[in-house]
Amino acid sequence: MNECCEKYPEVKCGSDDARSLAMMQENYAAESSEMTAVCTYLFNHFVFEENCPSAADAFKKISITEMKHLELFGHAIVVLGGVPVFADRGRYWTGKNVCYAMTVREALRAAICAEEATIKRYAEQAERTCNSSVRALLERIICDEKEHIRIFEQLLSCC
Repeated sequence: MNECCEKYPEVKCGSDDARSLAMMQENYAAESSEMTAVCTYLFNHFVFEENCPSAADAFKKISITEMKHLELFGHAIVVLGGVPVFADRGRYWTGKNVCYAMTVREALRAAICAEEATIKRYAEQAERTCNSSVRALLERIICDEKEHIRIFEQLLSCC
């Protein structure tokens, strides 16, 4: 589910690779990261598949887009000279990061809050980086995250 029509830009080495690398690692595998979004949305898909198939399907499709973001950040980490381990600043990613909401409304509200926080973080990172290709990637991914909010809000209004 690619919500935006533009292709994802390719990350290239730049002038502030250490700072950009730290940002990409955070987005890849921190407590609130693409890895967390993928796992949370897959959990939601499995839990709500029987009682709310429309929400379950949306969570599944959006998790696939989040997997694409995870792949893009992993690739960016390598290009910027890092290794894409599932850790950020020495803390390994864990399943404790997943939001295990047990009602559809709770899961949708949590997803909207997480997407809003992600957009804020990516926008701040886009402002801070001097690497134009990293900025372009973050701005492109923000487009997807805004579409995720739109979908989640639409589902929430129907529940």
